[in-house]
This record gives sequence, structure tokens and C-alpha cells, in this order.
Amino acid sequence: MTTPERRHSHRAIEPNTLSSGSASVVSYFMGAIDPLAREFHVVSRRLLPIKGAEEGNVQKGAPIQEIRFKLVSHVLDVANTKQVVEYASGSSLQGHSRTQKDPGTIYVECELPERARHKKDVFAELAATGVITGTSPNLYIEAANALDKSSIKDVKRRYINPAKPTVDIALGLLHYYERAGKEQFLAGVRTTMKAGDMLLMDTPLLAPEGPTLSQMVSGKIAGIDVNETYFKSLVEADELYRSFGFVPTRLNYGLAADILDLVSPELLGVSLDDIKEQNKYQWLYILTIP
Repeated sequence: MTTPERRHSHRAIEPNTLSSGSASVVSYFMGAIDPLAREFHVVSRRLLPIKGAEEGNVQKGAPIQEIRFKLVSHVLDVANTKQVVEYASGSSLQGHSRTQKDPGTIYVECELPERARHKKDVFAELAATGVITGTSPNLYIEAANALDKSSIKDVKRRYINPAKPTVDIALGLLHYYERAGKEQFLAGVRTTMKAGDMLLMDTPLLAPEGPTLSQMVSGKIAGIDVNETYFKSLVEADELYRSFGFVPTRLNYGLAADILDLVSPELLGVSLDDIKEQNKYQWLYILTIP
């Protein structure tokens, strides 16, 4: 497997071993519209209280998470790929949903060790109390650091058939890092990918007038300065992804709201137009390798 020659110069980013409130934000916001996510969040918070996990406006945060979840699910349906690796999966239930819908899909979630153990504990309690019947034997929750190339390679060596196409997913991960961290992740994951594979990346842009309220809240929860970590333009994002040999295709969350079957307008009392406006700077990138 070969990767394009690059001359990116950056310092290595040390693996982050801290759990943050942002890891639980997905289940918190999705819990406003999805009963299973709500149950997951309640158990998760009881087993591992995390400061900052319940900040933010639900009317703004829930639609973003719903669009992202359903948009990724739609892309996976169209790709019809039976191997998925998700990095920094946090409290997302995409893996559980996908393997329940299609038990033949191998879905590997990579998380920092304490988060991986915690997620397994939450699923175990949900099964013990009858909220779910269990998880699929093809859903694997593994301790792995997305910024550690050897860690990514080890996970794929154990679970992924290199002869078959794979979809890698990183949602919310790059929001934590400035340019050097973004490059470190992309360099590492690119070495594990081949022609025909796909990487899904959510890529929020700073609004031209500065961070939106929801972006500032996200930054506060994650403990980051979004002015330094969010992309300033689509051109900047395109150029970074292309520099690692990816061909980028973009899907806008706001435009996708028109075609996705969203329940949030009805449940949250927010209009579809408001949702589209709130999400016009949110993008999902589909990165392919020719």
C-alpha cells in the first residue's frame, strides 16, 4: 500500500487520555428525540458523571446530531460496505444501530481505554435491565487512540479484511486539534486505507462573522478554542484532505435536512427552516481514494 509523498511538517501530538463532556454530548442531544439514546445517557451519566456533558441548547444541538447520524447512516446504506471503523465514537449509537439493522456488518468502535470500558459497561446494564436484548457479536468496542498510527493498524489487523472495502468514520474528532493534529490523524489513517475505501469526516466551518452560539458552546464543552481548531473555509478543508491523497465530496447538513426524515422539528418545536439555518456551516466530507 502506498501513500502520496508529502512534506507536512508538524510536531507529534501526544495521545489525549482525558475524558471530556463532549464524549457524552451525542447521547445527551440525541436523547431528546431518541428513547434508546436517552436511556443510554441516563445510565452513562450515572456510571461516569462528566462535567459539561449536559450543556448547550437542545433545540440547536439535537438537530445537528440527528442530521449527522442519519446522513452517515444513509451514506453507509448507499456504500453497502460491510466493514466500518469509527474513531472516537463516544456515546454515538451508530455502531449499535448499524449492526442491529445488518448483523453481517463488522463495526469496530475505537475509543480511549476508559471510554471503551465505560461504553461496554453501559451496554451491559442496558441489556441486563431489558432495555436492549444485547449487542451484535459483530460490534467491537476497542481501546485505540486515533492519533496513534500503530493503534489504528492493530485494530484493523485484528478485525478488518484488507481485501474488502472499508468505511472509516471520524465525527467530531478533528474539532479538538489545530492543523498539526489534523495532519497527524490523516497521515496515520491514510496508511491503513486502500483504493476503494472511504473516510467520513464531519467538517464544521466558522461562520464568516465568527463562531455561532452552538459552536462556542461546543468549544466550551470540549475545552477548545474553535477559532483555532475549526476550518475557516471549504477551500482550506479541501486542500488539506487532497494533500493526503483523498478526493473530497461534500454534503451540507442544512441542505440534507430537506431530504432526511427528521423527527426533531416535531419533537422539539423548532421549524425546518430554523434547522437548515443552524446547520448551513456544518458539512460531512466523503473522502475517497482513487
